[in-house]
Amino acid sequence: MFTQSNGDRIGDPNYAIVITDGRSNVNQGRTIPSANEARRRGITMLAVGIGENGKVDRAELNGIADDPDIQHAFLLEFENQIPQIADKILERLCQ
Repeated sequence: MFTQSNGDRIGDPNYAIVITDGRSNVNQGRTIPSANEARRRGITMLAVGIGENGKVDRAELNGIADDPDIQHAFLLEFENQIPQIADKILERLCQ
């Protein structure tokens, strides 16, 4: 996705926002390594986990997100809470 042919502009920052139900269920072993590869390519990773307390794998969510987790990983119980974090995400994207 982050290629010039797909609209990427050299010199502009790249961000990926992963919205997940909190647990990988396909190729679990590739989730965090894939996020690490994106980071190596200069992509800032943000992760939003949506699920009832205890159902989201917080370690996986934090592994997807860049550090510090407080700025890049978000945990919500319900989808309708996304507007509550939208401003935090926009702040991070506009820094």
